[in-house]
Amino acid sequence: MTIRSFFSLLNSAALLVTTGFTLSGAAAAETASAPIPFSELGAKATADYHGDALGITATAEGAELRTGFQRLFAQATREGLWLDSTVDKGGRLRLVASAIGRSGRAGSNSVPPSISLIATGSVVVGEKVVAFTRPGLTEEYSVSVDGVRQDFVIAERPAGVGDLRVELALTGARAEATAYGAKLTLDGSRRELAYSRLRVVDATGRELIAQLAVLSSNLLAVSVADDSAAYPVRIDPTFSDADWVSINSGISGANGLVLAAVVDGTGALYIGGDFTFVGTAFANHIAKWNGTSWSALGEGVNNFVFTLAVNASGSELYVGGEFTVAGTVPANHIAKWNGASWSALDEGVNSRVYALALNASGSELYVGGNFTTAGTVPANHIAKWNGTSWSALDEGVNGIVYALALNASGNELYVGG
Repeated sequence: MTIRSFFSLLNSAALLVTTGFTLSGAAAAETASAPIPFSELGAKATADYHGDALGITATAEGAELRTGFQRLFAQATREGLWLDSTVDKGGRLRLVASAIGRSGRAGSNSVPPSISLIATGSVVVGEKVVAFTRPGLTEEYSVSVDGVRQDFVIAERPAGVGDLRVELALTGARAEATAYGAKLTLDGSRRELAYSRLRVVDATGRELIAQLAVLSSNLLAVSVADDSAAYPVRIDPTFSDADWVSINSGISGANGLVLAAVVDGTGALYIGGDFTFVGTAFANHIAKWNGTSWSALGEGVNNFVFTLAVNASGSELYVGGEFTVAGTVPANHIAKWNGASWSALDEGVNSRVYALALNASGSELYVGGNFTTAGTVPANHIAKWNGTSWSALDEGVNGIVYALALNASGNELYVGG
């Protein structure tokens, strides 16, 4: 998809210029009345599209998948997915799961051996999804305006310790790590494809913290924090033209709601909310602005951030919200970022955190929300963390706390809810 056609859709025009795709009258009226969020553009265009440039066709070998918007053509066979470029002198690549294992214990320099997957499997073609199945893993392929989506479904929890690790073998292209995931440069034509939009969910639909790493020019790996995950687990990245991803560099904001912001004594700005990238940085629900560029805070957190509090030096940032994992650390609704890594505040609290207030010395943190327990202490909607342990504020309050304010001396706390 070209930049011109992208912005035609973004600005709610009825014509997607370079593809001949048109919106119905009702859809055109809807887009004219409300701008489409960047993250929903592909889904909206796919839902309204009718034509041959997007689809799946069964073949004797398996299936053909077309996404004319991204100028890609794919073939699903008993060896996995082969992806062909339809422009720039062509080019073909294959990225297929080659092994499943574990990352090993934290702090260990050794990676335990992975279990290699057999090279061939069976192919089942559906109306919208093609499944390539081997013992231990199923790859599912589908197409949209965004590109060719490749899902990896792991049915059962692998044995061992550490994060789930799925290795991906690449042929026909060279991989390079990028902020959005990986750039795959086709041999011969040198066309650049993006392998990005990584999202991982478990059987309950809960999103898991995951990371895509480029281990070498022909080997990638996806790591997933699956300690409390319900299997099967679904890993979901997408192939698309690199220009489709780079369009985001012109959008300086976040791709979702910003619900909290705080500035430390050095002038650094932290924001939290319901986003997965800001500017050109991929950042799960929390990010930092240093005056020039955005950056992620490690692997972020796995759900909404509602409130932030930071000490003057910026060495301790407290984050509260809906999440249960910070980085790879279990953290129930509240966590601390020390500039390099995440840590939990004991056992956290048992429901959402909506408000934080930190005293001037940074030694006492007041927390408000919808919880009734802090650590192991009964605490009705409000509690205090002293850096080591939780305590209740008398009998608390009888409803949700949404706002906190602390005076300069730290001896008077105001509570709203």
